[in-house]
Amino acid sequence: GIIAEQVTVQPLGRLIAERIFTPLNMSGCSFPDATDAGIPAPSSRGYMLSTRWDRPPSPPAPLPDLVDVTDFNPSWAAGAGQAICTAADLVVWAGALATGALLEPEMQAQRLSLHPTGDPHAGYGLGVVNINGLVGHNGEISGYMSQAARRESDGTVIVVLSNVMLAPDLTEPATAISELISRAIPPD
Repeated sequence: GIIAEQVTVQPLGRLIAERIFTPLNMSGCSFPDATDAGIPAPSSRGYMLSTRWDRPPSPPAPLPDLVDVTDFNPSWAAGAGQAICTAADLVVWAGALATGALLEPEMQAQRLSLHPTGDPHAGYGLGVVNINGLVGHNGEISGYMSQAARRESDGTVIVVLSNVMLAPDLTEPATAISELISRAIPPD
């Protein structure tokens, strides 16, 4: 995001609105100013674990408390997590991401050149993941996580939103749920 701002001499929020949100008609998306900690209504509260996030609690330890972090200002994440979108807009985004709607064909081909992840059903490209034929991307920021993916062959879209970033076992809820759904739907 910082590089884009320096090259274009435009604020990142304006760039994202003009180049992504507006062309894709993603009217439920916003990129709040650094001084705005609010989340547009309607929205859910966001939570984080109250204990160390880098290792799960050792059994039989009690589950950690959840801390409400809804009002944490997302501007610290800039281009990596400051955008706020509705589930409906993430369906649109998943389609654009999977098909390269906003990119030149050569760039889309580079993005989809997948590298092994250790999982025979998944590969990772430039900002995209392919899980069981669904191409998408996840996002996370304090208290929230999302996964949006689309299968090109039939247009199937999965969007999962979670109001906790990590589960007590350190799994990413939106990613885990997306993987379960992707296994439940018929393959290409």
